[in-house]
Amino acid sequence: IAMILLAFLVWDAGIPELTGLIIGFLVVLRPDGVLVGVTIVALEIYRRHKLPWRILIWGSPVVVAWVVFASPYFGSPIP
Repeated sequence: IAMILLAFLVWDAGIPELTGLIIGFLVVLRPDGVLVGVTIVALEIYRRHKLPWRILIWGSPVVVAWVVFASPYFGSPIP
């Protein structure tokens, strides 16, 4: 719950890079954290009428790194 609140607080403060990193770590911690990411991206599109590239660019490497590591090591990126 703390990571979800932190993601929304940082997003509301207008720091897209940190928002992306927090969402990326949230997805790694709990796969249902994708819903928080989708919600923040949808709110950003609604608010600014454009795709939030910075959030996506900063959050994607965290998730990709986890998938690249966890797939061969555990057999699946989702625990």
